Amino acid sequence: MAGESHPERSRPAYGAGRHLRRLLLVAGAVVVVAVLGELAYVASEGSGTLVYGDSVPHGCATPAEMGWAYEAINYDVALDARLPVDNPDWLTDCSNRGAGTAGTEVVSSDGVRLAGWYIQSGDKDPPTAPTVVIVHGWGVSKSDTLRYAATMHDQYNLVLIDTRASGRSSGDMLTFGVRESLDLKAMLDWLVRTKHPSAIAVFGDSGGGAAAAKLARTDQRIQALILESTHARAENPIEQRAGREAIARLGLAAPPPSVTAWVIEVGVWVRSGAWLGDAAPIDAIPDLGSRPLAIIYGTADDEDLPDKNAMVLFSAAKAAGVPVEIHACPGATHGKVVDACPNEYRTWVESFLERAIGS
Repeated sequence: MAGESHPERSRPAYGAGRHLRRLLLVAGAVVVVAVLGELAYVASEGSGTLVYGDSVPHGCATPAEMGWAYEAINYDVALDARLPVDNPDWLTDCSNRGAGTAGTEVVSSDGVRLAGWYIQSGDKDPPTAPTVVIVHGWGVSKSDTLRYAATMHDQYNLVLIDTRASGRSSGDMLTFGVRESLDLKAMLDWLVRTKHPSAIAVFGDSGGGAAAAKLARTDQRIQALILESTHARAENPIEQRAGREAIARLGLAAPPPSVTAWVIEVGVWVRSGAWLGDAAPIDAIPDLGSRPLAIIYGTADDEDLPDKNAMVLFSAAKAAGVPVEIHACPGATHGKVVDACPNEYRTWVESFLERAIGS
């Protein structure tokens, strides 16, 4: 009849709404669990990789492969003859680099024994001539920087360093520049004590650039600085890599890259006690003062995106009144500028060093 209520007709609609809410709650819980699980996974895996390195193969060539005479710093040069014996594919895949064979002549303030090479310039300059110290990036060793050394060897004495947990140096944890700055300081101490160079420039590749910039804030012995494929802040490359991996696994359920980067940094701190933010190159720029800076990057760098890193560093240097120049290699990826633009690279580096520290 008209005007009568029929509660039995509303029950299905109510039941359907309640069922939908339950489904939404369950779906939301699944997403939350997935995101939390992803965060736990990336904190563990990401921090572990950053601290202990990855399994990507790298060679362990020596300056002898370039036809250069060299001095082994803080280890017996005869050990280098073992590299091809212990590693059949030593020029491309060198798992036994002689880790921990460094002696006690060069030791960081926290006890890491450090190895390196001293290479006289092609012009046979005396030890007192201007010298460039080259710091390798994350996960490699001084062997990887021979390609950079080739662009400077004609005119400059060179020091190539194995930072901690790399090459022949001791230590078992990488810290993306935080404590590697202590390694660089110890090597500068050795260089000044034994060679007395008239001027010192430091070249840092990627994470090595972070170590170089951190030390340059307080160490005036560094008279000029070159940053190659270097991030402005550590979270930038971490966001790029970890964010891509999270999206590949979880799609739309992936946490924001900034959150992913933060949990990885926390994971690094838990494992090593080092906070990656303590070696942010962007924070070091104003402290360079009147010391010249060169920034080199590849336009196709998908680890340290130029707009968030190289260009940010350049703008900060300009704003702080630091004498700065910037060079880009079209199409070059992370750490591959010298490979993609070899002739231009030599010109950039030689001209910068000549203006900055003489020749």
